[in-house]
Amino acid sequence: MFKFLTGATGALGANIIDVLRKDPSVSEIICPVRAKDEQEARARVEASLTARGVSMSDAEHRKIKSMPFNLGKADLGLSKDVLGQIRNQVTSFIHVSIFKYHC
Repeated sequence: MFKFLTGATGALGANIIDVLRKDPSVSEIICPVRAKDEQEARARVEASLTARGVSMSDAEHRKIKSMPFNLGKADLGLSKDVLGQIRNQVTSFIHVSIFKYHC
């Protein structure tokens, strides 16, 4: 199963990742993150997990796919390949993100 999780950098999102990573039926957790690139997106998710004491094996880390997105762009700035994967493979959407105003 593929899960799509918003809010992965928050406390609730980190706890949901902690639960999903242990589930053998979950093959990938897609985490859209406000970031300029995949490296920054991954770093933000990992920092959140570390801050909350979540440690993972390499196999569990590979389940998490952090990706940058942008609310101001068409299709959230996601590539056609990523959008296709979301449309065709994601079995659950878990929305725990909050909207933040950036000043």
